[in-house]
Amino acid sequence: MNHNLLPTDQYKVVSKAVLQDFHFETVSQLYQPFIGATSTSLFLNLSSQLGVGDYNQLTNNLIEDLLITLDINIDDLRESLKKLEAVNLIHTYVNRNDQKILLFELLIPKNGQEFFRDSLLSSMLLQYVGQQRFAFLLDKFEGNHWQTQSFEEVSADFVDAFQLPNHQNKVQVNAKQNEKNIKLPSKVNWQLMKQMIQNSFVPGEELVQHTEIINTVAVMYGLDEVQLLRLMENAMDVARNKVNWNRFRNLAVENYEFSLKTDESKQVHPQTKDDSQNNSQSDLITAFENYSPMEFLVALKEEQGIEAISNEERITISNAVSNDNLPPAVINVLIHYMLVDQEMSSLNRKYFERTALDWMKHKIDTPQKAIEYTQKWQYERQKKSTSQGKYNRKIGRKPIIEKMPYWVNQKQTKTQQSQKKQSGNPEVKEQIQDLLNKINHD
Repeated sequence: MNHNLLPTDQYKVVSKAVLQDFHFETVSQLYQPFIGATSTSLFLNLSSQLGVGDYNQLTNNLIEDLLITLDINIDDLRESLKKLEAVNLIHTYVNRNDQKILLFELLIPKNGQEFFRDSLLSSMLLQYVGQQRFAFLLDKFEGNHWQTQSFEEVSADFVDAFQLPNHQNKVQVNAKQNEKNIKLPSKVNWQLMKQMIQNSFVPGEELVQHTEIINTVAVMYGLDEVQLLRLMENAMDVARNKVNWNRFRNLAVENYEFSLKTDESKQVHPQTKDDSQNNSQSDLITAFENYSPMEFLVALKEEQGIEAISNEERITISNAVSNDNLPPAVINVLIHYMLVDQEMSSLNRKYFERTALDWMKHKIDTPQKAIEYTQKWQYERQKKSTSQGKYNRKIGRKPIIEKMPYWVNQKQTKTQQSQKKQSGNPEVKEQIQDLLNKINHD
């Protein structure tokens, strides 16, 4: 929410459609696991205040009354509104003539089929509730899992039945009819994927038609092109000659969790103290750039002897990635800053989001800028504490570590191999074929 919401502000509630009981069931069972109970309660409460008629006829409500009803503070309300806006359940408008009057437009939540077709929303749900609950919700809300391979759809399109002005074609009409899904920045080298899939039994159209699902999984779990193709092959429905995309996402979660368990058996082998601090910082920056945020969080906590990743931390990282406000490498700097420099045992979501917002305002878009900004901020804080005669136990600390954990160099090696694979080397196709042969014989 890009507005400094205050308890004294007034608001009106509208909706272009009538919300039905099954809409609220969808919100409570499909959206609530990752937007939280407070956001869900806020949506339900606002829906009970829906007004009818012209703008001047709508009831004016006080934000303060809303806080009292929900028993939350203003920060909780801002955070809940932001989540509802992010998943397209609410649009917020501010009166241009009076900034203290807001208009909340409630939107219809996606139905079961639309929700599970949205790669980001369905991936968020799967990550939070687990595979068993996800499968139950999929059967309940999507339904009708009958086989269609023996049938060909012959339904009429809109332009087959109605005469359209200006000779609009089907592509234009369908583009307008499609609802907007939440987008993530592209992480996949699609040109490389197209080359690799030519030597695979996965149909090429599967790659073209489901780029959003593939990219979402790649961003959330830090997978490269070879790993993505292997998941697609393992998720193939041979009878239909198509990828089962729900199984694809399940396999991504399974492989990710398995990799975490495997890494637990590895020991940390730090570099020697002879390495200079500049080399150490350079190595860490490389790790910031090459790890996905979830990978980086897990690896960093493992090095500190903390195995568990809380649901709040998972949601914090997922929200940070999906909001696309900070690059993944900068998110990693923030994770490192909180867990290492500030010595926190876990990521506090409010602190994380407040710091991320501050970095956005200061246009922190690279790891180098983030490190410089935190060093400057710490220096000013230490200077202020010293001038006040207070003892600061963290004086002299810098937001970098002098001993690099083993997983930084390990990730660098993988990245160098990946870069070599994607370069203009004439042996690229041969390397890709070797990788695919290994995959097919595993």
